[in-house]
Amino acid sequence: MNENLLALDALQEVDSALMLATRQYQALDPGRAEQAAAETARTLHDRLLKALHETEGNLKDSELEQLAVERKKKDFESKLYSGKVQNPKELSSMQEEIEALGRQRGKLDERILTLMEELESRRAEEAAAKTHREQSEAALTAKQAGYKSTAKVLAKRIRELTAERPDKAAGIPAPLLKRYDAFRAAKQGVGIARIDSEQRCGACHTSLPSNLIRRVEDTESLELCENCGRLLCIVR
Repeated sequence: MNENLLALDALQEVDSALMLATRQYQALDPGRAEQAAAETARTLHDRLLKALHETEGNLKDSELEQLAVERKKKDFESKLYSGKVQNPKELSSMQEEIEALGRQRGKLDERILTLMEELESRRAEEAAAKTHREQSEAALTAKQAGYKSTAKVLAKRIRELTAERPDKAAGIPAPLLKRYDAFRAAKQGVGIARIDSEQRCGACHTSLPSNLIRRVEDTESLELCENCGRLLCIVR
């Protein structure tokens, strides 16, 4: 058998391993779905957190307004019942003001109660969104860590195989190497195939004629698979 075919077979092993490692590297998922989910969770949590803070601010403002109204109402009541004001018209005006402040206080009480209920709901929503955000970010971190680890291993493997290839190709006649590379480019990265123990092409698994196998084994000729057109070799 042509000894150069054994060298090509060794080169094919390197090329196949390099092609596989490269495809695996290119197919790695850095966490696209997890990234999108984490961004969605962050956006939702930020929105709910902002709404929570707004409700807290509204409640605080209403409570401060309630205190101011109550103080003003008490001031009028103190003047009204102090006995210092004798003018009936002024007394009537003060009474009306007290009643108006009482109504305002009632509306504020209702608003504060509504805001307190809203705040409780906002807090529950924000807490749930925060938990979901943390879980999504943890999933993204784990995915990215796995990606980096696998990518590092594959990148090292690709570098090693790339460095090994020139040594495997050294000594192979240039015309034969060029022919092999052309076959590889045209046939999914496989330029030479071994004849297996059942006398089949190792690439397309087509049964091969006995006389073709004898030529591969006993002569220096370069034989091709009659089905897939790849170079053939026998490795004992």
